[in-house]
Amino acid sequence: MSCPSGAIGTDLFPIQQDRCLTFYCGYSGVQAIPDWLNPAWLECLIGCMRCQRACPENRQFLGWIEEGETFNEEETELLYCGLTSQTVTTSIRQKLERLGLIQFFGVEECLEMIASKLKVFSERRKGRKG
Repeated sequence: MSCPSGAIGTDLFPIQQDRCLTFYCGYSGVQAIPDWLNPAWLECLIGCMRCQRACPENRQFLGWIEEGETFNEEETELLYCGLTSQTVTTSIRQKLERLGLIQFFGVEECLEMIASKLKVFSERRKGRKG
């Protein structure tokens, strides 16, 4: 099954939003990541996309990569540590705006969501090394 959390059942509708990784990955604002959610399932900063990759309507788009903004190590560390609308640097703010994240989420929610997800990725990475 394409959906690791079981949000999409065999009848394909309705989707169980409270099981959908995208619900916990930004689109519904900052959500606490529940204990049942396996951190290995989280592979995107925002969203999940596994159902999108499995959908036959999307075949023509698989492998489509858009070059976009990148964040250097210092910027990533700042995002990880947590920024606010008062402490975010102009450079980071401009990148987030060009990505449409500030317009979509708002400044505070965007920064909080990114810090939260970066921490999940960091913990998962530490677990692999240990």
